[in-house]
Amino acid sequence: MSYSTFDNDRPELGSIKIRMPYANVGNYVASAGATGFEIEHFLSYGLHEDWTTPCAAFSFTLDADELSTDQRNAILPGVRVDVSIDDRVQMIGFVDKIHVASSPHGGTVLALEGRDWLSPAVDAQVDPQVRFKAGMSLIDVLSAVFGDFGMTAVAADNAANRDAISGAIYGLRQSSRGTVSKKILTHQLKPYANEGAYQFASRVSQRFGLWIRPSATFGTIVVTSPDFDQASRYTVHHKTDASAPFNNVEESTVEWNREQQPSIIFAAGGAGGGEFATSQLRACVVNPLVATPSNTLAALIAKYPGIRQVPVPTPTQLSGTATVPIPDPNARPAYLYDCESHTQAQLEAFLLRELSLRMRKSLTARYTIEGHKIGGVAVTIDTMIDVDDDRAPLRTALYVFGRRFSKTLSGGTKTDLDLIRPGSLVFNDADTDSSS
Repeated sequence: MSYSTFDNDRPELGSIKIRMPYANVGNYVASAGATGFEIEHFLSYGLHEDWTTPCAAFSFTLDADELSTDQRNAILPGVRVDVSIDDRVQMIGFVDKIHVASSPHGGTVLALEGRDWLSPAVDAQVDPQVRFKAGMSLIDVLSAVFGDFGMTAVAADNAANRDAISGAIYGLRQSSRGTVSKKILTHQLKPYANEGAYQFASRVSQRFGLWIRPSATFGTIVVTSPDFDQASRYTVHHKTDASAPFNNVEESTVEWNREQQPSIIFAAGGAGGGEFATSQLRACVVNPLVATPSNTLAALIAKYPGIRQVPVPTPTQLSGTATVPIPDPNARPAYLYDCESHTQAQLEAFLLRELSLRMRKSLTARYTIEGHKIGGVAVTIDTMIDVDDDRAPLRTALYVFGRRFSKTLSGGTKTDLDLIRPGSLVFNDADTDSSS
């Protein structure tokens, strides 16, 4: 394991705090500084985010009697909420819903629900008349789509955002995720009927191997891909030895699943034909998690002479005991068609995304820890974590796909970590669509 990361802090030291403004209610760029107020005591709260969900969501239950009249009047739908741990901003969002319940014995309880600052783009639809022409850069498309929702900058790497949220810097990057501004559309794109603004922008970005996320800095979106090459910055210890000093897991669920694990995937694109049989674009990829006899795979591939076999990204093959192949003596092929793949690179990116969706289901792990920090550092997504679990058993590095902060009167302060295999979340870059 890379770090000694047992959290000796009391959970309260990692509790959530929210900051809300008094003035400029409804102004999405309103400051929550000196004119605002902070809340640190809750009946309960929850904050959930994962890599592929467009918006992080939060809920806070407050004792209304602890609020001043000015504070109560300032809590309205649309008001900005800054969520922090140890004064490190975890997310910035808006209140969507307020529920007030009162009774003679329970007093008045105020429940707030909301999502992060990109939620308006998720709710709104993109103008169906807009057309994005071939030759436009991805940054031009994103600016046109997100400009009305407060976006002012684009980051092509999530490293700085991770460090800002966790409050710790973990060295220099060993690889580059690319430059968003240089990626060029190869053909005209237009929205689907009734397509959401975020949905459209995400669909375009995925064609370049990228995913869109709001950062903890208001107005800056991160357009990047998961980083499986970084070192682990946390460790969860789940030991059977009761005297082990480093146990920090309260509950866990680990599942291995061989369902929906094809031995090989064939794919065809939308060039030269409207179906798989007539397409001029074809490729295949072998699932590294399934141990199918090589002669069986060779017989399937031989039916398509000259077909391109796409290599699987390296991190998938280097994740320790988590990647022991599943034995399968029989062929289990899948045949897919993607009408939006117009180049070989686009088809291969589609193929690797489809493989990753299936690989992700083969191993899922959830660990519940006390508090919101490990080793004094707030846990955030898009990081690597070492797992030392005697019970599963599982001893390997996994990727932090999602986090869920919670606090209840009966359950205390906890964090649920959703972990997946490194390499099983792929938005592979279609290299021929880039000018770089």
